[in-house]
Amino acid sequence: MQKNSALNLKEDEMTNTVRKITALFTAFVMAAAILVFIPPVNASAAKLIDYSISYSGKYVKLRLIPQSSSDTIYYTTNNTKPAKTSAVYKKQLAAYAKTTVRAIEYNKNGKSVASIKITITPRAQKPVITETVKNGKLMLTLKSASSGAVIYYTTDGTAPTKSSRKYTGAIEYTRGMTLKARAYVSGLNSSAVCTYSLSDSEWAAATGNDVSGDSIFNDPSASEETKEVVRLLNEERAKRGLAPLVMDPMLDKAASLRAKEVAGHFAHTRPDGSNNFTVLDEMNIDYGYAGENIAGGQTSASAVMSSWMKSTGHRGNILSDNFNKVGIGHYVSGGMDYWVQVFSD
Repeated sequence: MQKNSALNLKEDEMTNTVRKITALFTAFVMAAAILVFIPPVNASAAKLIDYSISYSGKYVKLRLIPQSSSDTIYYTTNNTKPAKTSAVYKKQLAAYAKTTVRAIEYNKNGKSVASIKITITPRAQKPVITETVKNGKLMLTLKSASSGAVIYYTTDGTAPTKSSRKYTGAIEYTRGMTLKARAYVSGLNSSAVCTYSLSDSEWAAATGNDVSGDSIFNDPSASEETKEVVRLLNEERAKRGLAPLVMDPMLDKAASLRAKEVAGHFAHTRPDGSNNFTVLDEMNIDYGYAGENIAGGQTSASAVMSSWMKSTGHRGNILSDNFNKVGIGHYVSGGMDYWVQVFSD
């Protein structure tokens, strides 16, 4: 009996031990289940506030976009943690120096729902291109308004980098070139790229060359003022895809004579009443098509060209594809400027 009692006692102890282990395991599983389904604290606060960045002149602009129109965003610009006592975001922020913005967004219930920490950096201002023409060459100068800017450029249309050519002085623009330039400033983002490119006709009008590269100013005695009239004339033609007109020395002589004549007889007839084109016959100038524009009172090439371009008939001569040569006359009498354009094929 004692033997059986001892055996029963051991069996009871083993049963109790199994029960304890089972209870502990059940408790562990339940605890684990509880841990799995407990939501993380402030899970929604991990969201980032949406934003957009833009540039205007020397400024970089940051726009913060709340999740709801009823939400409120508080921000700082000195890299300190924002709170409800910080500035309230109402409109996009603008900075002209590198700035770290920190912001937190609260919903209408006062719960934080999103935040952001972002550093915004302005970019160097885009280079400005200035054109000058001298002796048939178109020269381009580059300048950025950003202090300390270094400009790099390409002439084959590729995007410039710091590995490109460094700008040190005026660049001669040649036919078919595509100039691109970008400015760099220490501590700022690189600028937007500026681009300069002309069609063949635009290049010819700007430089005083025809598309083959020959000068359109074939009269060495022509004044700078009359050359400017031709340049502006060809600029208008280039805008419309028309070939430039060549300045012809014989037509210049005819136009100069006509300018003196219209100073005393302002009409498309000569002082003796004959047709204005008889001047071409007198100078043995062969032509199939001919045209004439006259004007008085304008004191500059740009002023007279502006007047002619506002007149349908005069503009028609300037833009006619029947002509390929032009002569310019300019004469001053009694303090009045008189101008004549004579066209021919």
